[in-house]
Amino acid sequence: MALVFVLAGCSTSQEATVLPSVDGEPAFDAVLIEMLGTDDIDRYLAQQERRAADLMISCMAERGYEFSLPASALVPPQQDDVTTLDFAQDQGFDIVAAFERLVAFDGGAALINADPNENYMRGLTPAERASFITALDGSPATEAGQLPTETGCRGESGDIAFANWRLLNDKLPQWTGLAEARDTHPDMLDARATWRACMTDQGLDYAEPDSVVADVRTRMRVLVTERYADGGLPLVESEDGLVLAPEAQLLVDEVKGFEVEVAVANWRCRDAERLVFDQVDAEVQQDFVDRNRDLILAMVAERE
Repeated sequence: MALVFVLAGCSTSQEATVLPSVDGEPAFDAVLIEMLGTDDIDRYLAQQERRAADLMISCMAERGYEFSLPASALVPPQQDDVTTLDFAQDQGFDIVAAFERLVAFDGGAALINADPNENYMRGLTPAERASFITALDGSPATEAGQLPTETGCRGESGDIAFANWRLLNDKLPQWTGLAEARDTHPDMLDARATWRACMTDQGLDYAEPDSVVADVRTRMRVLVTERYADGGLPLVESEDGLVLAPEAQLLVDEVKGFEVEVAVANWRCRDAERLVFDQVDAEVQQDFVDRNRDLILAMVAERE
C-alpha cells in the first residue's frame, strides 16, 4: 500500500495544503491512516491501550516505583481477519473466542482480576503509598471544580498514546456519522432488505447485522447470570492452572454454537451488501471529505 498525496490547492502559509491519499483506499480511510496509522479503529484502540500501559510502566519507573499491569490487560488481541467466512465458521464474531482467550491466558490469571501492585504497596510506608498514588494518578484539585494540579503517569501516558485520536474527535467529531450516512444510502437500504429476507428464510429475525452481534452478547450474559447469581463463572484447578468448571464450559459451548450459526448465516446473507458496499462507502467518504476539506487540512497539520 503506497502513501501518496494529492494536491488540493495552493497556499503560502505553513498549514497543510494537501489531503492525504492512499492507493486503493476511500477518501476518509486515507485520512484515518494519516492520523492513526490505520483505518481499523478497533485494532488501533487496542494497540494504543497497550501503548499507554507500557508508557505508564516506564513513567512510574522513572519516578522510582514498580508498577505492573493486571493479567487481563496482557491478553493478546485477535490477530486474524474477522471478516472472512472461515473465521465465522470457526469463531463466529469473536465474542466467546475472546472470552476463551481470557480463560486460557496464564493459567486463568486474567479471570482473577487481582491488582498485581497490592503486594508491592504493602511494603511501602504510608507516606510512600501516598506518593505512589500521586505519581500514578496525579495530585487532586485543591478546590472544588478545579482540575488536578498534576495528571500523573496514568493521565500523561493516555495523553501521549491517544493524542491523535483525541485530536480527530475534537476537530472533526462529525466523522462518527459516516457509518449512518453509508447505511442509510438507498443502495444499502435495498441490500439490507435483501439481508433481512435471507436471514428470515433461515429462521432468524433481526433488523440489522449489529443486532445479531448484540444478541450473542446478551445470550452470553443471560446464560451466565441466570445460572450464577454473582455473574462469575466457577473455576477449577487443572494441570494448566485455573479453567472453567465443566458445567460452566457447557454453557459457554452452547453460546458459541449459537454464535457460529448466526455468524455464518449473517456472512452468507450479506452477498448483496458486499456488491454495493465499496462503491457506496467510497461515495459517502468522498462527499464527507469534500465538505470538510478545510477542517481536515487543519487537523492533519496539528497531528503528532
